[in-house]
Amino acid sequence: MGRFSFFGQGIPGVEPQDLRGKLIVIEGADGVGRSTQVWLLKQWLETKGHAVLATRMTRSDLAGKGLRQAKKGTTLGRVTMALFYATDFADRLENEIIPALRAGFVMLTDRYIDDLVTRVLQSGGFDYWESGMDRRMGEDLYESFVRYQKWLLAEFDKMVEPYGFDIIDASSSVEEVFQTLRGRVDGVIGSNGI
Repeated sequence: MGRFSFFGQGIPGVEPQDLRGKLIVIEGADGVGRSTQVWLLKQWLETKGHAVLATRMTRSDLAGKGLRQAKKGTTLGRVTMALFYATDFADRLENEIIPALRAGFVMLTDRYIDDLVTRVLQSGGFDYWESGMDRRMGEDLYESFVRYQKWLLAEFDKMVEPYGFDIIDASSSVEEVFQTLRGRVDGVIGSNGI
């Protein structure tokens, strides 16, 4: 993929040439270590002298707290939860991600829009625990979780080629995954500088 790719018209008021930073997104199924790798990357990049900001779903000032509370119960429907997540994403995009990229930061995010799209495609909306438990896809919660994660991975696989995802096997140790990830990130920002 080139430096900038838009699907549709892009974001009103955002000029791609003004985004001097780098956006690095860690996607994947639940439990693969996304948050751990983002934390390790942040520390590593900062020791290399980069300004780094990290974000993740359900952390926006506008919707994060309410969304985390809503996930504890079962009172909201799937469409309402999907809208809640979309609000969280839009708030983080406008108030964290774009300003950081304009300022030349390396912006790390534990999930971005692809995970949101995948979850909506697979489940028809978001679930309360972000793991398919509300769908009861098996005889017990564990079986439901495993089946949902397989569906999620299948959707990610469909996105690899059209969107240029870079795949890293997360079944290795945390350190081995980090070494691979660090090499890929260094290839993105190392030679180009920021």
